Amino acid sequence: MYSGFRVRASAPVKIQHYERPHRPRGHWLAALVPLLGKAFPRCWVKGLVVTVFASVGGGLGWWLGAFVGIMTAVVVSGVGSGVGVYAARRLLREFVD
Repeated sequence: MYSGFRVRASAPVKIQHYERPHRPRGHWLAALVPLLGKAFPRCWVKGLVVTVFASVGGGLGWWLGAFVGIMTAVVVSGVGSGVGVYAARRLLREFVD
């Protein structure tokens, strides 16, 4: 009978610290992220930013694709959502992580 994985306790794992990348001063996101980080845990903020960017990208894609037809709107909306997720993750990696 399968009983699952067993993990043996070993020596404690040492966490290596690293310096955060430099954020340019005066950038609007550099001022916004610490304010949101106090109100919400960091994982919620990242998910919120990715969701907003994906929604905006998908909406813009749908608007552009609707000029051609409904199927084009669906495809371009998917591409726009993907671009929004990519942009959000890159922005978060640049200024938050």
